[in-house]
Amino acid sequence: MSNATSYQLFINGRWRAGSGTLTLANPATERYLARSQRLRLRI
Repeated sequence: MSNATSYQLFINGRWRAGSGTLTLANPATERYLARSQRLRLRI
């Protein structure tokens, strides 16, 4: 997925860059479902 588009997350009225990606898989089949942005917020 070298040419995948990167998106930002809209949280609490602000656009924030993700801190990486999270690969989501079906636990029953272990097949790849999607890739999502990961975000770590400091409160």
